[in-house]
Formats: sequence, structure tokens, C-alpha cells
Amino acid sequence: MTYKKLRNWILVKRFPFLRPQCGWTINMRYWPKGYTYKYEETWLDVIPDVWRKDFGISLCKELKDEIRRSHLSDYKITQVKEKFGGLRWYDEGGNEVTTKIIQKYEQRSRDICAICGQPATKVTHGWVRYVCDSCYDKLEKQRN
Repeated sequence: MTYKKLRNWILVKRFPFLRPQCGWTINMRYWPKGYTYKYEETWLDVIPDVWRKDFGISLCKELKDEIRRSHLSDYKITQVKEKFGGLRWYDEGGNEVTTKIIQKYEQRSRDICAICGQPATKVTHGWVRYVCDSCYDKLEKQRN
């Protein structure tokens, strides 16, 4: 088992809602009938590494606590992505508290540099990203 699969196995055991459901999945493959999930990916794999390291586990812990507290047995994630420089987390079966938790971390994703994790101070043009001054300058040099 590769490191990534082992890491994903541990994540899915701790946070079962991170396991993609059959159907249209993270990388837009259709799982054929009888497909067995092999821990190739979780919903955290689609967000930038900086976000996953900064707040990925905290977000999952808070959601798990609320899911248990409110007995939200039908909670599931339908899509996670980066859009307009920020986290977008779509789910079903949640409540007002899970919505507030997700909104908190969606805001957090816009407060930190998507490249290095420092506080974000600028927004890039084109592919929108929230970045710090240093990373912005590097991106501008690459662009020119």
C-alpha cells in the first residue's frame, strides 16, 4: 500500500464522509458496477496542499463532532473544489451548524496564501488565487 493510500485509509476511518460515493467522483470517473473503493483519493485530495495542511483536519474534526452531536447519519459530501480562489464545499444532510463550520473554513481559505500558507494580501488575475506579497511578486515575474 502506498503512503497516499495508507493516509487516505486512515482519513476515511476517522472521517467516513471523506470517502467519495459511487457515481461521478472526484476525478470525474464513473465507478462501474461492483467497483471497490481502494483509497486512491478522498475529498481532501482535491484541495490545495496548503489548505489541507492548514485546516483540513480541523474542518473534518468539527464536522464529525457536529455530525455525532446532531445524529446526522445521512451527511455526505457531494463536491469539494477550489473556485474563484476559495474553497467550495458542497454537502447534503447537514444542518445550520455544519453550514457555519463550512463557511468559516471557506473564509479561511481566502485568508491564507494558496501557495505558501502565509496571510494573503493580494488576489491574482486570471486564475484567481489569494496570495501573500512574496508569492504575488514571484507569480508576476513568471508572467512577464
